[in-house]
Amino acid sequence: MSDLPPSPARTAVHQVAIGLIVVGGLDLLLGLLACCSRVARLGQNGSTISSDAEAAGYLTAVAASLLSFPLGAVILAAGIVLLRGKSRTFGIVGAIAALVPLSCCFLVSIPVGVWALIVLNRADVKALFAGYPPPPQW
Repeated sequence: MSDLPPSPARTAVHQVAIGLIVVGGLDLLLGLLACCSRVARLGQNGSTISSDAEAAGYLTAVAASLLSFPLGAVILAAGIVLLRGKSRTFGIVGAIAALVPLSCCFLVSIPVGVWALIVLNRADVKALFAGYPPPPQW
């Protein structure tokens, strides 16, 4: 796909790929920062968890931060794969991963995931990844 001249389908796929790369990178970065800040909070002098509810909230926040790592990695990898024009299927997997509201930046990732699914299901994009000429435009 990389040897073909620019087309509206290629441009749309590149835009979606860059969106997924940005969202995946932000998700990884924010997940790392959230995890580190929670660990640093425990290391402060005099900082203790005083109740079961506070412990449960702390563990839930750490679990959500840790879950954002695999989601961010899948989203980032899908964006890279789409940018290289290798796999529409993995791009769809990354777009669906962006829709999962467990990531640290789900308010940004959900619209990008919806946009990616819309673009990747267009007929001209399907034809681009299948190696066929795009369908005629009416």
